[in-house]
Amino acid sequence: MENLKIWKSVLLLNLYVFGTLAKAFTEYRSEYFDLNSSVTLNCSNKTWASIIFITWTIDIDGKRCRMAHSDNDSKHDTCNDGKILRNNTNGETYLYIPRFTKRDEGRYQCETVYHGGSSKVVINVSAKVPQQISTRLDPDHREAVCSATGVKSDVSISWRTSWNANVTSSSVHNPDGSYTMEIRLKLPDHVHGTTLQCIVTHPSWTENYTQTLQLPDPLRDRTFESWHWIIISLALVCFLMGILFGLYILRKHLSKIRNCCKFSLSAPPPQTTVKPQDAEEVEPYASYVQRINSIYNSSADLFNV
Repeated sequence: MENLKIWKSVLLLNLYVFGTLAKAFTEYRSEYFDLNSSVTLNCSNKTWASIIFITWTIDIDGKRCRMAHSDNDSKHDTCNDGKILRNNTNGETYLYIPRFTKRDEGRYQCETVYHGGSSKVVINVSAKVPQQISTRLDPDHREAVCSATGVKSDVSISWRTSWNANVTSSSVHNPDGSYTMEIRLKLPDHVHGTTLQCIVTHPSWTENYTQTLQLPDPLRDRTFESWHWIIISLALVCFLMGILFGLYILRKHLSKIRNCCKFSLSAPPPQTTVKPQDAEEVEPYASYVQRINSIYNSSADLFNV
């Protein structure tokens, strides 16, 4: 009975020492891969002939799954997403991802037990940040805008300025699991002809990404121009409405104006009637001669009788 307690104590001590050493000698590393590429994750340089079993514990997209393989060729896979455990020509085992996407980003922990020892590796796998960082000027709001597309949620964007910056940030979750982030810098009135720098950082990056924006000199205030054109448009609309209203009034009272014009015209001169003259006064000379001749003819007839 006493020996059994001793063996238990020794076993617990060995487990504690092994756990402490394993924790102390755990390898941590970060690896970055291009999207839509095939990925190979190496866990140990031990060949399969000396490996007893190997286990991958994968934390991605808020879920955990495991893949395991032992020397008796028994396999275990709860991921079922296309990842495969393979051996290279030297007999070393590795995890193969046929097509790497944003959903494959996460924490990959590999534990290998082989004859004579064990090893543990933790790999933080991420996609390489695409060069989709851009800057632009929004003159309507007098703001400098910096955007980063296809980045992780813990990416940080900031403007480097020589004054107390007034910024607003926004973030949109894309369907592929990445994020589109934007930061807007309010430009003071005295700022013009200045070169601004937008800096994109991440805790695991060895270097930061920087994008510059050159402000024009002078910085035109497009807000004033907008109000200027609005006032001109309203004045033009009012002018046209005034013309249409005047034409409507003119058409409505056109008949009255015509009547007024008729009364204002001068009365026509009175018509003079011609007094009829006697028939004899207006009888032609030929009729008069004919009458005289008839008188002479009547007198001759009387003498002949």
